[in-house]
Amino acid sequence: MYMQFYDTKVETKELGDVKSDGVTDDGMVTFTVTNWKSDPNIWPFDTLHGVYKESFGQENIFKFLEIAFGKDKITSLDQGLDGQNGKYWVGVKCGGT
Repeated sequence: MYMQFYDTKVETKELGDVKSDGVTDDGMVTFTVTNWKSDPNIWPFDTLHGVYKESFGQENIFKFLEIAFGKDKITSLDQGLDGQNGKYWVGVKCGGT
């Protein structure tokens, strides 16, 4: 798993190995990250489980990524809203790039 940050410069870090666990009934992909290199700014725990969903905006101009992390296995984005044991993000990318 690689994550990219932007503060004053773009920086990419390798943080572990992603393994797909399957697909939910709603079409979201569940995954586990092994060999997690703990970074408390991203995820303070030794294990990382997650779920993500990709979708397109109006007229397919933008592509959205919703992703959630959980301390334990999760199967919905809402489970990432648990402030103690979860995190939730939305990313967007212009379709032409």
